[in-house]
Amino acid sequence: MARCRTRNDTRLGIRLMQLPLEILKLIFLRLFYLNPVKMGAIVDFASTCRQLRSSRPPAKAGDVVAGNVERVVLGSRIYSFRQARVQSVDLLTESLSAFEELDRLAIVDSLTLKTAFLLKHMPFSARLKDICVTLGSEIVDLDFLATYTNLMGLTIRDGLLLRDISALLHCKLDMLSIMFYTFKDMSFLSNLTMLKKIMLFRCCNVTDISHLRHLTALEWLSIDYCPRITDISCLVDFNCLSYFFMTGFAGTVPQSLYDTINDFNVYDTDWEQIPHA
Repeated sequence: MARCRTRNDTRLGIRLMQLPLEILKLIFLRLFYLNPVKMGAIVDFASTCRQLRSSRPPAKAGDVVAGNVERVVLGSRIYSFRQARVQSVDLLTESLSAFEELDRLAIVDSLTLKTAFLLKHMPFSARLKDICVTLGSEIVDLDFLATYTNLMGLTIRDGLLLRDISALLHCKLDMLSIMFYTFKDMSFLSNLTMLKKIMLFRCCNVTDISHLRHLTALEWLSIDYCPRITDISCLVDFNCLSYFFMTGFAGTVPQSLYDTINDFNVYDTDWEQIPHA
């Protein structure tokens, strides 16, 4: 068994090395940025603030990538961050002044009705440009993002009961990533006509993407491990689509798509690229 696993790992490694650089970048983006739960480097922000008060700022204050700390003034205890990944919304409320100029935020814990309400009224809501959240089982809409009027990038994890995303119509959203979504119907996306980029990752029950044709500004579409999507012929109607990337595809690729989409990359369930006939 161990020998078989080693052989499979070796084959996977060889296939990964054969992939184009842009695709490898996308894979690492999903593993390390869009999937913070698996990072294993989440820190307690409140604890980090205590460290800041008692010593020099750590290299990754609040799990912020070094270099993205705007200013840390020990004497007057001013800590200001541009990017942060924190365990929970409650930790944000403990040091609000540190996040007033926040641009990008990832929250690990699943949102509840209470924490979603707190997030809606954060002082950085009108400034934030990118956020990654995991939706708890109580969340049925994205009303907590209605105050995030300058939001341009959104990553949603889970969202079993999510049905209403109308709050996003008040944002400047142009990129949406949906991960581990278990419901079948995603037709509610058709109202987000301002979207330019969409990524679907392990949306295991989604079968139909034809409603995305209503997104007249859509230029970039990535679909990873959504095994029930077996028909992509509708892409021919996506007038502005110039980039398409898909893995785990078990259907048939219409040859016309290679001519209508400039950057077209589809991989089967064995990570073999499906070539142009």
